[in-house]
Amino acid sequence: MKVLKFGGTSVGTIASLTNVKAIVEGCRGEQAIVVVSALGGLTDKLIATSRLAASGQTAEWRESHSSMVGRHREIIAAMIPDNRRSAVENEVGALLESLAEEFSDIEKRGKVDTEASDRVVSFGERMSSVIVTNMLDDAVRFDSLDFIKTITRYGRHALDNDASQPLIHAAFDNWDGAVAVVPGFIARESTDGHITNLGRGGSDYTAAILAAALGARVLEIWTDVDGFMTADPRVIPTAEVVGSMSFVEAMDLCNFGAKVIYPPTIYPVFHKNIPIYIKNTFNAEAPGTRVAERTGRADEEGGFKGVSSTKGQCMIILEGNLLQTVDSLENRMLNAPGREGIDVFPINLYPYSATTVALSVKEDAADRAVKTIRDEFSEEIEEGGIREIKVMPGMALVAVVGRDLMKDISLRSRIFELLSDNGMTIEAFSREASDTNLSFLISGDSLQPAMRIIHDTMLAECPSRPIAAPERSVPEE
Repeated sequence: MKVLKFGGTSVGTIASLTNVKAIVEGCRGEQAIVVVSALGGLTDKLIATSRLAASGQTAEWRESHSSMVGRHREIIAAMIPDNRRSAVENEVGALLESLAEEFSDIEKRGKVDTEASDRVVSFGERMSSVIVTNMLDDAVRFDSLDFIKTITRYGRHALDNDASQPLIHAAFDNWDGAVAVVPGFIARESTDGHITNLGRGGSDYTAAILAAALGARVLEIWTDVDGFMTADPRVIPTAEVVGSMSFVEAMDLCNFGAKVIYPPTIYPVFHKNIPIYIKNTFNAEAPGTRVAERTGRADEEGGFKGVSSTKGQCMIILEGNLLQTVDSLENRMLNAPGREGIDVFPINLYPYSATTVALSVKEDAADRAVKTIRDEFSEEIEEGGIREIKVMPGMALVAVVGRDLMKDISLRSRIFELLSDNGMTIEAFSREASDTNLSFLISGDSLQPAMRIIHDTMLAECPSRPIAAPERSVPEE
């Protein structure tokens, strides 16, 4: 069995859906579970239309909804065989009518609460999965609302794995068909059953959850790029496709900004050692990127795998001459925002200072983070042990990723010199040691030139060693 996930661009047009059909039909002799996103751009449009409704712009939201109706009808007319078209039109039409009712209710309330928003965005995958199921021969649709369950943590939806696992097995254990189609992203809350989701990009996660639960041979993520690249090619034209990398390397690149796959996707398949292939729906013959625990050959390991970045970071610094007297200083500084669900990145300022301790958070969470830290250290601030809480917005996190690169003790100095020679400054390094990445903070204004310099130098000096051709995504007859 294999699990294939197709993103929004892959199911967004008649031409791309034609490619999807050919790819799935090529899975001869092997069961395939196909996880689909909403039509490309639809989730953003659903969110925008909800806001139009909430602000009382009746004509505008109705026009937006009408365009959704037209788009789905056009795809149904082109992709669904005559003998199934009427039934699909009715099923998708009923969903579109329910969606219009949601918009109308939002307009009456004058606001979009979380539950209403979750219901609205669920319609994208619910409709696309009906279309994809019926454009394929002998496919059956399984509804992820029946077996993907979430719980709420820190105001966010999180997978309820204990509840989901038995439901997944109950749904699939007796399935003996050729192709199953599943809507990605959407879920239900374990406690009361209201519709939720796994977060933007969550269709990748749905696919990984199913692959791990059902013991799939491989997980294929079909998207609009040829695989992981050494950098964002929109920023760095010299970026190259990476043929093979480890789970940890992929996780590092994604956590620091690479948008090839949704970061939580890696955890379920990592624990089951199920390889991931990143493939291009529009260039299906390209080998793509293989992500696995080990590539399987010594000459495929090591080397530079990429540089990624996250903008919009804010550095928060505690300053004081008596910091060393503050009990559990670093842990308390990290845990205070963490208790409020704020993601923190522990850092050491560069050059190191014994009178400071620092972390980084996203800019939109900075004010809340500072408040939690100020509350945590209120006594120390009053007594003078902590002199100041300094806030530095406009920062960017950069990660240089590659197994064994960090064993080179001169790498940090080399990167510092590269940037310094070009008038750029590293403000802080990650406090957490890693064998696969070197991460640091720089000014956001320096991000693009810094990325180019680091990328081109690393590609020249520490290239990935040769890789074997990835396993064929379609088994031979």
